Amino acid sequence: MSTSGPVSVISTVSKCQCQLHLSACPVTFHFVTFISSFNKITTCSSKIDELTSPEVRQLLLFNDLVAGGQANASESHFLLVVLLRLIQVVLNVLGCVGSFCTMPYQCGVCSKEISTQARHVAHMKVHARGVLFDCTLCLKKFSSSPSLRRHLRTHTGETPDECSVCNKKFAQSGGLRAHLRTHTGEKPFECTVCNMKFSESKTLRDHLRTHTGEKPFDCSACCKKFAQSSHLRAHLRTHTGEKPFECSECNKKFAQSGDLRAHLRTHTGEKPYECSVCNKKFSTSGNLRAHLRTHTGEKPFECTVCNMKFAQSGSLRAHLQTHTGEKPFDCSACSKKFARSGHLRAHLRTHTGEKPYECSVCNKKFSTSGDLRVHLRTHKCEKPFECTVCNMKFTQSGSLRAHLRTHTREKPYECSVCNKKFAHSSGLKYHVQTHTAEKPFECTVCHKTFSHRQLLRSHAKTHKT
Repeated sequence: MSTSGPVSVISTVSKCQCQLHLSACPVTFHFVTFISSFNKITTCSSKIDELTSPEVRQLLLFNDLVAGGQANASESHFLLVVLLRLIQVVLNVLGCVGSFCTMPYQCGVCSKEISTQARHVAHMKVHARGVLFDCTLCLKKFSSSPSLRRHLRTHTGETPDECSVCNKKFAQSGGLRAHLRTHTGEKPFECTVCNMKFSESKTLRDHLRTHTGEKPFDCSACCKKFAQSSHLRAHLRTHTGEKPFECSECNKKFAQSGDLRAHLRTHTGEKPYECSVCNKKFSTSGNLRAHLRTHTGEKPFECTVCNMKFAQSGSLRAHLQTHTGEKPFDCSACSKKFARSGHLRAHLRTHTGEKPYECSVCNKKFSTSGDLRVHLRTHKCEKPFECTVCNMKFTQSGSLRAHLRTHTREKPYECSVCNKKFAHSSGLKYHVQTHTAEKPFECTVCHKTFSHRQLLRSHAKTHKT
């Protein structure tokens, strides 16, 4: 095969361009795409002589028609469309990496970036024809009346296309076709870089950006960039505060549909994610990933202040507040402040008396899930935390940390009034009340108040005797 033919096509198309309004003519688009695709063929020139397929012979035939001047401008446009399709077949035969069908396109008139060849051609027709179809509800413009009709279904909620397997309905036939692949398992779209396969072309386009690092979607509020438009839409809600996804059970609202799906499992009790090591199940994939680190010991989140590492990002965020002293969560009952929302929720139960966590062995109830986990170890005689100095074992990590201070003599808790130091936070709290004369513990029988809970318990016994 000689490469002189396709080169003459380029010169012919260049002449064609001189006779047309280039910025509005699809020939310009196909001309540019042809050059980039033809360049790919020339890079595989060592294999060209091996080609004998009918598509290659047809490619040469169409090339001769254009190069020989036997086609006018309009016919050249059609022939170039055919040429491009044939070029793609040649690229596939040659085994060349890449496809012009997945390249981004930009309109020469309005600079709009368009993801596919077909959409670019349709868009160029809008400029050439000057006719637009307006949506009367949101003023969005479309190049054809069928496109407008499909768009209107986003307003009406109409879903005329139904899956014959599961009866799920779709607004567009393309959505139904993509959905059917979830039943058949078909994945016709393959990444040319890593050979990963996908059921939808859009998913492949999104995936390709993980290789290129491209992030074409910019946030207009903070200039943050995203690889996918859906990620940008979700991010924008952090600025607007919009929460369009509502739970049908408790009416709680969420900014993302994935958060709603995860929340619904708190109502259904569903836990579809299972640990392959210990078979423990979780309601979200994120919780499973965090749990797996308890097996691997991985701690990928590092504090930039003291270099301490954590298995979970939430633990790192909470730890950072020990450096800043920030406690953004206030108790509405007693104005006590907390660094973490979970600690506030647990604290609120001291006011309400709620104990939602029940032991399946003895039916004892607890206000926090952590207290229940610790209690269950008393039934199993489990003591997973061992002292490396004296091999003493404990049911709680906090008990081990406190015990270690008996070896180190460390007293990290200091009174701000008299500078006295204590090994345990409870000892400091007990001591501070000697300065304040505070008596927060009240007898429900005689209303006498006490500075410490233990004193109240001792007093309560006098009413029973």
